[in-house]
Amino acid sequence: MFACKVRCRTTVFLKVEEDELTLEEAKARFNEVKKQSRVISVKKIYDYKHWKNDHGEIAATMEVDVLVRHDPYVDYMADYELRACRIIREEFFTAGTAIQALDSQRFQPLRKRPFR
Repeated sequence: MFACKVRCRTTVFLKVEEDELTLEEAKARFNEVKKQSRVISVKKIYDYKHWKNDHGEIAATMEVDVLVRHDPYVDYMADYELRACRIIREEFFTAGTAIQALDSQRFQPLRKRPFR
């Protein structure tokens, strides 16, 4: 059962082999990676950077909804938000960039259904 839904924002990086990508090609790459799983739902992708950095990666900013499982030992919403940020770091390559919790919604009663 899920205790809350947290919307987070982060920058995600993708490794590319091509020398140059257009903005449309970069958008298509990020749409391929757009994940929808039981606990993650990508809501928005924006701020595309289609030029490669020193590591051969392109970047985009994502807003993601994360369902966080209930823990009877957690009392504070900030702890659930921290867990949501960790889930995002496990699912996407964020290369150490900040993950910001934008909004959180506690479920009372607990939510039983996942996103899928």
